[in-house]
Order: sequence, then structure tokens, then C-alpha cells
Amino acid sequence: MGAKLWAWSPGAAALAIAVSAGHKALVEELLGARADPEEVSERGQSPLMLAAALSRRDLCEELLAASAQPDGTDPEGKSALLLAAGAGCLPVCEVLLEARADLAQRTVAGACALDSAAANGHQAVCQVLLDARADLASVGPAGRTPAEVADFAGHASLAEMLRR
Repeated sequence: MGAKLWAWSPGAAALAIAVSAGHKALVEELLGARADPEEVSERGQSPLMLAAALSRRDLCEELLAASAQPDGTDPEGKSALLLAAGAGCLPVCEVLLEARADLAQRTVAGACALDSAAANGHQAVCQVLLDARADLASVGPAGRTPAEVADFAGHASLAEMLRR
């Protein structure tokens, strides 16, 4: 007996699977057939979150054009922007920011996209988030600012940049 991957409608399952496989033509076809870009998997992830986690700007653009909302979150409060920032995917962060993704949105644990990028040492992503007006003084998990998050994670030069 195979593993149960998705617990939703066949259209949503197909869209999530197509996104997970990185199959752009199939994603386009399913969206054209009105697959719901907001329907989530049993893990609570939207197709946009899956595309962002895979660093697929092209798929994010397709999903956003089909009215996917940039600020949806999974049960842990992770958004597409936070996932892309943590992965260091600058192109996906840029497209999500163009779609007005919420910079201040936090996970259940209290992390924002800037915290995620800082923790993983992604300086270019941090700079784009700062250019979009991310709050350097915000306090996230363990009461740390993004600069302190970077420093704690061993990214001294990034921490210094975030202290300016």
C-alpha cells in the first residue's frame, strides 16, 4: 500500500505534485483548468509555499498570477517569503516582495523572513529585505534582533552589516 501524500481534491493534489516536481508546463495547464492555487496539502502548505521552498521563481510567478496569496502560512506560521529567505533564494524573495508579501509576518516561534535569512547567512537576501523596509530592531526568537541572530549563527560579517 502506497503512502498517502495529499488529502484534498484531485486538482489540488495534482497542482501540489506538479509544483513539487518543478513541472512548469503542467502547473500552467492545471492553473488554466482552474486548480485552486490556495488549497493546501495535509501538511498545510500551499503550492506557493512549495514553489518558494524549491527556489522556483517561475512557478511562484505563475501561482501569483493565478491569485495565490503571498502571505499564507503553514501550521508553523512559515510563509513563502520566510521559506525563500531561509533558502537564500533572492529571485523568489524579489517576486514575493513585488507581490507585497508581509515583511513583518512571524512564525509561531516568532521568526520573520529577515531572521531566517540572517540565521542562514544570506547577506544578499538580507539586503533586499532591508531595502524593502524590514525592521532591523524587531525582536524574534529568544529575544534576538536579526543582527544577534546572525551573530549567534556564526555569521559575523552579516551581523556587522545588520548593525549599521
